[in-house]
Amino acid sequence: DQIFICTVCGHTVWSEAPDICPVCGAKKDKYTEIE
Repeated sequence: DQIFICTVCGHTVWSEAPDICPVCGAKKDKYTEIE
């Protein structure tokens, strides 16, 4: 599974990064993929 972390607030999601972070409102490009 792919794991994405918001580099602004640390919110973590699996499979696909959201367009906007539900926690801090950062855009999708602020998410980084973790192997």
